[in-house]
Amino acid sequence: MRQSLGPSALATVTAMLVVVALGLPLGFKCGIIVYDPVALPWLRYATILIAPALVEELIFRAPLLWVRRERLLPLGAVLLAGYVLQHAATAWLIWPDARAFFWDPCFLLLTAWLGLVNMVLVVATGRVMPAVIVHWLAVTGWMRFLGGEDAISRNLPFG
Repeated sequence: MRQSLGPSALATVTAMLVVVALGLPLGFKCGIIVYDPVALPWLRYATILIAPALVEELIFRAPLLWVRRERLLPLGAVLLAGYVLQHAATAWLIWPDARAFFWDPCFLLLTAWLGLVNMVLVVATGRVMPAVIVHWLAVTGWMRFLGGEDAISRNLPFG
């Protein structure tokens, strides 16, 4: 029997509020988040939906759906560490000009927070798509309204 979308939708909204509740105050305090609305091309929204949102959720959260309950915590810890390290490694391997930004402890803490909330969301709902939506909303919201576009374009060679 198929579950209704209701509980997943409620969990998605709750997860987004939890991400924002810690993310905004911490981001503003660290200076990673500043109110700076910019127009994003529509294609950028689609690109963010695919990568990072869908790709990272499939790699770092979907495996939680395939393990027994007693293995969730160790696997979750490994996946969360991998998720955070992947952001630092991306700067090291692909975007050396962005190292200062991607290695910022506050950025990595906010990355870990998003990863942890999405991990709980995937386990609670049994679905990956709610986490993809939260990830997409967090990144597009940051890029569109909270200085992310400037932070990225200022630190990347093609920005």
